[in-house]
Amino acid sequence: MSTAIRLAENAYATRRWKVPPNVWLLAYSKFRNLSFLPSRHSASVVLSTTRDVLASNGWKGLWRGTEASLIRNVPGVALYMTSLTQLRTWMATSSYFTVVHKRSTTDTTNSSVLPKLTSTGNLLAGASTRVGVGLMLNPFSVLKARYESNMYAYESLSGALVSIIRQGPHELLRGFLASSLRDAPYAGLFVVFYEGIKREASFLAPPTSASHSTAIHSFSAASAGAIATMITQPFDVIKAGLLPHFLFS
Repeated sequence: MSTAIRLAENAYATRRWKVPPNVWLLAYSKFRNLSFLPSRHSASVVLSTTRDVLASNGWKGLWRGTEASLIRNVPGVALYMTSLTQLRTWMATSSYFTVVHKRSTTDTTNSSVLPKLTSTGNLLAGASTRVGVGLMLNPFSVLKARYESNMYAYESLSGALVSIIRQGPHELLRGFLASSLRDAPYAGLFVVFYEGIKREASFLAPPTSASHSTAIHSFSAASAGAIATMITQPFDVIKAGLLPHFLFS
């Protein structure tokens, strides 16, 4: 018997869950292996799960946990962007992280006013900011994951938060290491590639209008996100492998 199954049965026996472990493990196994299934089978699993949610909770079930998502994501994005800008501004005062400009364009009207750092500086800034914000908001990440899962007998969002807090600081920080394992390298690499692609694109095709500048920023962000995702996919797989321990224990 695997560790995941033993933990699931213990959680159900002590009534920490309202869903029998065999039901959860069936759903977990389907979604965990979803990316390895043929596309038609994957679509059928998604449709089947959607029908189950609609049958159990109606259309409102698709928006279950919206409050928890807002509590976690809204301050998370605001804190990350603000902290990243402040940290990069502070790092720009150091000659070790400052970019030495070897080329320039004549038109700087539509150029970015954000501080310019070396690739090392951007990597450290993105990764450390993501870890710091993740640590601050990890209790809300736990709240979001458990409230949305429908595996715990939480009747309200406030009740879920009180229940998690009563279990102690360890419970509030559960899953932080697993999340950081993937989020830190992704955030750092994203900033590195975003700044690099934006710099090269602006040099090859200097922005002459606000719309042109917006297009360069959008292209840079999309490209950086795709590259960072492919590089950090192994970390994401490891993070997914730690999911049973995160939920069961």
